Amino acid sequence: MIRFGRVWRSLLAQGIVLCLIGLVAGPVAAQNAASATINTTMDQTSKSKLGFGHGSIIAAPIPLKNPALGTGLIGTAGYMFKLDAESDTSFIGAAGLYTNNGSMGAGLAANLYFGDGRWAIKALYGRADINYAVSSLSGSPFDDVPLSQSGTMVQLKASYGVTQNLAFGIDAQYLDTTIRLNSDTDFPLGNLPGFGVSIQELLVGPTIEWDSRDDNIYPTKGINVLFTGQYGQGLGHLQHNFQKGVLVGKGFVPVGKKGVFGFDGTICSVSDGAPFFNLCAVGLTDSLRGYPVGQYFSNALISAQAEFRYILTPRWGGVVFAGTSSVGESFGSLTRPDAIYAGGVGVRYRLSKTFPIDFSFDVSVNKEGQVYQYIYLGQQF
Repeated sequence: MIRFGRVWRSLLAQGIVLCLIGLVAGPVAAQNAASATINTTMDQTSKSKLGFGHGSIIAAPIPLKNPALGTGLIGTAGYMFKLDAESDTSFIGAAGLYTNNGSMGAGLAANLYFGDGRWAIKALYGRADINYAVSSLSGSPFDDVPLSQSGTMVQLKASYGVTQNLAFGIDAQYLDTTIRLNSDTDFPLGNLPGFGVSIQELLVGPTIEWDSRDDNIYPTKGINVLFTGQYGQGLGHLQHNFQKGVLVGKGFVPVGKKGVFGFDGTICSVSDGAPFFNLCAVGLTDSLRGYPVGQYFSNALISAQAEFRYILTPRWGGVVFAGTSSVGESFGSLTRPDAIYAGGVGVRYRLSKTFPIDFSFDVSVNKEGQVYQYIYLGQQF
């Protein structure tokens, strides 16, 4: 299932889009690697002139290949600028998505960094119409059920750095979405909100982040830990309420002059009462490659990934990765035999001599021997 808020959260290049997707499929606390890539896409422009009037325009078509969405294209355009010497690069832009399964979306985003690196404000508006399938819920597998979900999402995040590495903030999201069966199939479980009924909900909560990485786009050392807590409240026909917490940790260690070992871990918990699209989802809440979003999701999730990255030439690089994830109704129900896992290899092509942004192509093989391909910008985590 669908970027659930993390295929509505992740690049202007892929962020708006994967943001679009997830929120149409429901907001999730975890920010996708794609979103993180766009949010920080030009953090190394320290040599550029300061001020809004000294920015740069970017525009690019980006191919997309995703097990949940199929194959398609993301079109992006934006303006980057640096407001002061100590702050990251700010970004204002738009993106649109279309895939061969009929999914489409568009959105606007603004990421503003100012106050000598202390303040960060991020805003996102998106609309999308996404086709996907769900195949499990709370540990109960069933045949794939195709769904269509359309909706509008608005997100506003603000954070303030109390030290060079530690920042506190707030994340607020509003979602208005409608879910429909995309076939004559009956949904096998009765905990979906009424099909064809508009669902409105508000999610709001604190964020706490520690970031000691040497770079936000292609880190070679350091640690990044982000906790997002959310309270969800239904505002319309569905008067639901729930709590959600997501903790994501990333670590990077240099290996020689050209290699980097990266580790990514995710812990997610959602209370009862949440619609299925707000639950913890493999491939969306975490960054595990090898399973379509929507194949595994429930109230609790623990996931870990490791990746070795190596620079072959100034333009070309390669990665080897492996990961595992477990989902269940509670952390106590997560058992080792039920864990899923996947691994694979990838190729990286450096798009710019100035910025460490890679065009990425990955092939992943999962526990069942199924092979999936991924095309995106940046790193998975």
